[in-house]
Amino acid sequence: MREQSEAQRLVAELNTPQSHIANYLFQEVLARQPQELQTNLLRLSILDRFNAELCETVCADLTEPGTTFLARLLQANLFVVGLDDEGRWFRFHQLFQQLLQFQLKQHVSAAERAQLHARALDWFAAHSDIETALTHAFAAGEIGRAAELVAQHRQRLMNQEQWQQLAAWLAKFPNDVLPCYPDLLLAKAWYTRTIHFDLAATSALTQQAADALAGHTFPPQRAAELAAEIDALRSIEAYRIPDADRVIALASHAVQVLSNAHYLAYQYAYLQLAAAYQLKGDLARGLSLIRQAQTQEILDGFATHSRAVGGEAMMQWMAGNLTAMRALGKRLLTHAEQSGLHDSLTWGRYFVAAASYMQNDLDAAEWNAAQALNDPNPAGSFRPTIDSILILALVYQAQKMPERAREALDEALGWAVEKNSAALQEIVQAFQAELALRQGDFALAKRWYLTAHALPIAGSMANFTSPFLTIPKILLAQNTVTSRQQALAFLETLETHLTAQHNVRFLIDTFALQALTHEARGDAAAARAALERALTLAEPGRFVRVFVDLGAPMAKLIQQRAHTRAANDYLREILRAFQDSAQPETRQNQDSPPEKLTGREQAVLELLAQRLSNKEIARELVISPLTVKTHTDNIYQKLGVNSRQEAVRVARAYGLLNGSA
Repeated sequence: MREQSEAQRLVAELNTPQSHIANYLFQEVLARQPQELQTNLLRLSILDRFNAELCETVCADLTEPGTTFLARLLQANLFVVGLDDEGRWFRFHQLFQQLLQFQLKQHVSAAERAQLHARALDWFAAHSDIETALTHAFAAGEIGRAAELVAQHRQRLMNQEQWQQLAAWLAKFPNDVLPCYPDLLLAKAWYTRTIHFDLAATSALTQQAADALAGHTFPPQRAAELAAEIDALRSIEAYRIPDADRVIALASHAVQVLSNAHYLAYQYAYLQLAAAYQLKGDLARGLSLIRQAQTQEILDGFATHSRAVGGEAMMQWMAGNLTAMRALGKRLLTHAEQSGLHDSLTWGRYFVAAASYMQNDLDAAEWNAAQALNDPNPAGSFRPTIDSILILALVYQAQKMPERAREALDEALGWAVEKNSAALQEIVQAFQAELALRQGDFALAKRWYLTAHALPIAGSMANFTSPFLTIPKILLAQNTVTSRQQALAFLETLETHLTAQHNVRFLIDTFALQALTHEARGDAAAARAALERALTLAEPGRFVRVFVDLGAPMAKLIQQRAHTRAANDYLREILRAFQDSAQPETRQNQDSPPEKLTGREQAVLELLAQRLSNKEIARELVISPLTVKTHTDNIYQKLGVNSRQEAVRVARAYGLLNGSA
């Protein structure tokens, strides 16, 4: 009667249409087994998979070898399912496992169940299955053991850019537990810095880690390594200010203490140290340091130096050396592809795309930026992905496809919102104002300006774009005596800031904008002098788009410069780019039928006609928004159009839409 009552409770617990099966499993299968076998079956129910050795570990008092025990289970047809061809791993049928777990809870105390999970924890940890070990650690109530497991293995995940796995581990811990463990806080800080690019949150986590470290007693070497890792993170924060001397002090300490086992933190510290010397005007020393980091031996067979290579690419960007940056981006791609590092792969494509765009190689810029989007890593760094979308928007604008440029930025903003990154949202919104200005939408640009013009000029300005360059452009577009004076004053402050950082990359833009401002104020001599400074800095890196993107007023200044002084190859290259940008857009001959669309492209086209957004189309077709964008790009190309409205109009003209024939 007691067994019948328990079976009925099990049926109620499962509450499924197969309840009669559960009733059968209990009365006709489990209850008929020897007590010793029933006991061990209940013990094994905590496992989602098991082998002979694991059976011996969890069922500590087995009277036979695990292989013999498993053979007995198989012979008795106790709903054991094989998981591999070698006959090593097994699991219970799901419903049978539920039955066993129910019985385990009914007949085994919580303390005994925790002991079973603790045994499983030991086994999985010893066999480096940390994900499963963590599951059993929490089931056993062993929070400290779980934290120590993450502490022991987080460096490996960070070194190999396995950010999604690290995030999954951290998500298992309750929020009130993280502040108790400096390793967990540091892991989250690195994840937040590298993936979300959230510097404020990173700084807060770093301080929490420092506080937690102060409240713990660790062996001296481990305490020193944790403190050095904190200094590496703080050196990044100091660089953003920027405070070069503080960066050097913090990063130097981190480099001295950390080993290549702490590859991510170690390489970041090297990068910050090198970049700090660049800020101080000693580029040669900075490059020497970052190249030294590229020669360091990597442990555990991890033979890549992606962070150091990417760091040098960023330094060359700030130094205005686009050719070196492009080469380093390609080198980073090779490293990343060989090592399976998706985050570094995205950065490599971004570096090549950014340099290609600035050198007016629009095809290479578009291809590499699109690749960064078409091969997304769910837990990869958000910043190079966002910057790649910005580059695509610029390419579309240069190709006279303004609507596609706006769509790209709308997608970037939606992506930043989806990733809950306020910092990236601000970057995209500033760039939307820049694009609006280029497309003649002064009202939108001014709305952004009213919220941003009071921002103090600060930071190291090492990324693809900066809102500080959009502000003077909007002031120039206002075209009043006051606004021109405001633009000039802003640019003078910006020049001082960038000169102190030896930031050649954005000094080029600043001098070019100064030239336009002086010209607008009627000071031709000052305009020529500022343009000469811009060209002098830009020529070694072969910057072209910096000038072309400033439009007709800059074209006039460049032509005047060519007439008054002999034009060299570089100046002629800029003039040709201006001429190309002035050419009307070409269209596919629409007298002939367009290239046939694929089935998926046809489905996307039908939804475009319904005025669905990329996100709505993605939900409808169960694909990603980036895949939708790829399909729309293909549709535009096949139809010879540049916008959604044109695509729908042409499709209807050719009878490609349902009901349009």
